[in-house]
Amino acid sequence: MVGGMKILDYLFYFMLCVVASIGLFTYNIYEDIYFNLPSFDITQKHEIYEKEQWEVQAKKLLAVDITQVDSARYLIGYLDANEQYKTSLYGLLFYPNKYSTTLQKGVWQNIATNTKVHSHETLLFDTDMLKKQTRQYTNTINTALLQRDGTHLYLFLNANLTPRSFITRNYIFNAKLADIAAYIEAHDQQTNTQQIKIIDKHEKQVAHTINTYTDSIDSLFHLYKQPVLSIFANLNAFLTYKPTIISSTHNIMQGFILPFYTHFKNNMAFFGIFDKQLQLQEIIKPHDNPLYTAPIITPLHTHYNLNNKASETTTHHCLALYYKQIIPNDNTPNLAYQLCKISNGVLQFETLQESQNLYVGNAISIATFGSYVVLIYTNRDNTTLHLAVWNGTDFTPLKELDKSLKGNIISPKIFTHGAYAYIVYAKDIQKKLNIITLNEIYIDNLIATHNNTI
Repeated sequence: MVGGMKILDYLFYFMLCVVASIGLFTYNIYEDIYFNLPSFDITQKHEIYEKEQWEVQAKKLLAVDITQVDSARYLIGYLDANEQYKTSLYGLLFYPNKYSTTLQKGVWQNIATNTKVHSHETLLFDTDMLKKQTRQYTNTINTALLQRDGTHLYLFLNANLTPRSFITRNYIFNAKLADIAAYIEAHDQQTNTQQIKIIDKHEKQVAHTINTYTDSIDSLFHLYKQPVLSIFANLNAFLTYKPTIISSTHNIMQGFILPFYTHFKNNMAFFGIFDKQLQLQEIIKPHDNPLYTAPIITPLHTHYNLNNKASETTTHHCLALYYKQIIPNDNTPNLAYQLCKISNGVLQFETLQESQNLYVGNAISIATFGSYVVLIYTNRDNTTLHLAVWNGTDFTPLKELDKSLKGNIISPKIFTHGAYAYIVYAKDIQKKLNIITLNEIYIDNLIATHNNTI
């Protein structure tokens, strides 16, 4: 049996080499490929921090994600499971421009705390729709990642054939962002307006919300691709984080880098390189340590320095993160990183290093925000949410953002646009979604406070 496993291991890595070689021949290595960096807003002079929390009608919250619809609206999606572990993707819109703000002694304040800044949640996708479009049976949706590309939304799905199994399939669905937003807002309008009062036999008035929005949602998403990320008929590859966009000269999008890991004898981290038509071009294995999986990658300023803000708009450099999915009981490191860069169109990685400053739980998210690389993570018990920044050689923890007194904090995601970063996460037992809005000056002040205490 052991010999048979070794033969399968060799076959697995041989096939990966074949796929990578094909990618190298089809991928133009002389193309100048790079990452786009977020724009800078040097006009803001005050700190911004706002936190919202609301309850959703969920059975069991599993994961949450966020992407941009346009300059005024953001799409938040969350996975929910019922008693039979059937999973569904719900969506709602977040409107940060509905905050009513003022300045008090130079500090940004929300003066309308009762302002509604989000819509009701609406069903967007479930396993029945998946089966209808693919004609394949799947038991649960394990991962749902929202990726915007212009006016379109790509939905990256990882589905389990049986509950909690290591047999999965991956799908990419496509939809028009305007259609998704219009569907949610139409549903929200009817939910807000169609309320009636029913008198029961005890003559007590009970308010019921009736949803009569009957337009079919089957036409929102269409199956776009079914990428093969492993040699076993795509049956053991798990998506971990939304793709990172890569561009070429004149800021033209050239493709995505999709992080994933495979489960065979051991878990191994990989990055899939896709072109702009979402055709798989190459699979890269960044390191050989089976303990560190769940990869994430983000752009990194060429001359990154916390004390001297950069002003670049593009970079060839990046930072990849991994964590141990089995959390150690002691204080041994469980977060690792690799510096990386794109050279002549090829993604290259330096030596894997372990963080000596952070001990994380099983939920992390990273983004380049202004001149910083910001890490959002939970503690080992997944009961507190923290913010840290990359200091050039490791991460510096700055602040505890939230604490859950009942249940876990799950699936934090950070999304940045212009002057603002949005951190969305869920509290599972409380069935609550949370979103934090902050700007770069807020992080400036956290760093200044941290430096003064050293």
